[in-house]
Amino acid sequence: SQIITEPPLDVKQDTEFIDEEEPLLGTTSSSSSKSDGSPLKNFDYLSCWYPVSWAIDLPLGKPVKVTLFDVDYVIAKIPVGDDDNDEVQIIALRDRCPHKSAALSEGRVTQCGNVQCAYHGWSFDGRDGTCVEIPQVGGGNPSGGMGGSRANAMAIPAMESQGMVWLFPGGKEKSVGARSPPKVPEMDDPAFKYAPVVRDFPVDWTVLLENVMDPDHGMFAHGMVGFDLYSASSNVPLISIDDYPDDGKGWTITTSVDAVYKVKQKEDAKKNN
Repeated sequence: SQIITEPPLDVKQDTEFIDEEEPLLGTTSSSSSKSDGSPLKNFDYLSCWYPVSWAIDLPLGKPVKVTLFDVDYVIAKIPVGDDDNDEVQIIALRDRCPHKSAALSEGRVTQCGNVQCAYHGWSFDGRDGTCVEIPQVGGGNPSGGMGGSRANAMAIPAMESQGMVWLFPGGKEKSVGARSPPKVPEMDDPAFKYAPVVRDFPVDWTVLLENVMDPDHGMFAHGMVGFDLYSASSNVPLISIDDYPDDGKGWTITTSVDAVYKVKQKEDAKKNN
């Protein structure tokens, strides 16, 4: 089965500092919306969870830069509790230090689990972005050193689900009540195996969805019969379930098809006649 979440048609975010009092982004423009009766009319693409990395590719205690909708973020996997605890937590910040705009992904994760800028050593709590140390003005919370919240980095919700790291670019407030990341049921079934791989495609998402992810081409373009198990036919149709909620907080299309040969079965029948 496949679970597909649609990415934005035209969503940009200013690379300059955004005050935490302001919304990160609005909804999509009217040009990308359908008619007034469309279930996507008020859809906000930032009010969704998006996968950005496999958790296995994220080293413990090392900042890593990821990009989502042309916006850079620094993510890190940090330990939770004492050294005897194997529990970890995923944190995510806008990849920009509020001091001099240096990339936080070029810095380090401290022993306390904070993200430290490589330029002047400012440190931030990855859970909420609070600046917890400015070495030049002493330790502790420097709320009076840089005018309160202006010294804080911008944190966004992050989590791990089914072995993948997910980000919620809309911010903490929008994440309240939002749908959880979509899941592929087979990934939680021990009877199935999957490989955590990554492929970069320098194309628009529509090309990927309509062509590369099209299973009907695999048997012919790649000469791999196994793709036929994922294709559909008039005798074995594809079952598609669309879910368009009216709260603007995500939509899903879930498809499934019986894993039997379709085209191959027809070709074999021709050979036997």
